[in-house]
Amino acid sequence: MKHRKVTPACDEVSHRIAIPPRASGNVTIRPAIIEAVNRWVSSGADVRWLSSWGWRTKWLDQVGLPLLPIFYDPNPGEVFDWGRSQRPWKKPAVERFLATQTEAIRLAWVDDDAFFF
Repeated sequence: MKHRKVTPACDEVSHRIAIPPRASGNVTIRPAIIEAVNRWVSSGADVRWLSSWGWRTKWLDQVGLPLLPIFYDPNPGEVFDWGRSQRPWKKPAVERFLATQTEAIRLAWVDDDAFFF
């Protein structure tokens, strides 16, 4: 399945960041989303990244996001295979996590790239 083209949100803004050793660059952010994540963290929720960015999440504090633990960090081959096969890697990672839980939990999953459900 191909990803559908997504129209940029009207509240997106460009923000300059530095990711050493690379030169600085611009990323597009949505301030309302950053505010929501910060509210969840402030509320005591266990917020984590489920991202193929891995170590690159360390620069997210430059856009106002807190440094958060990584829920699952796939190896590059897994992400490459996922991209070629169009099979998701995130959903199986969450399913494996849920299978290890011995008590009921609340789970909220917010994703900017979850078009495969």
